[in-house]
Amino acid sequence: PPKVKIPMHVFVFGVASVPGVAYALYWKRNHDSDEAFEQKLQENFHSNIQGNRDKKQDMVKFFQAMKDQNNNPEHDKKMMSI
Repeated sequence: PPKVKIPMHVFVFGVASVPGVAYALYWKRNHDSDEAFEQKLQENFHSNIQGNRDKKQDMVKFFQAMKDQNNNPEHDKKMMSI
């Protein structure tokens, strides 16, 4: 029977790829669906999520007021206090 010769770089690449492929197969079989993951986040971090949404809304209002400086006295008060 003829000997099969595998180039060294192909062998090293194949061996180095095994852990990544094994983990990908493990993850595909054992991960939560996106809906279940979102539900878990909602249960555990609801207050953080809501707080971040509120902060984002405040930032949007603040930057909008910076763009339109002519008719926003609340923004002028904030800037003067800083």
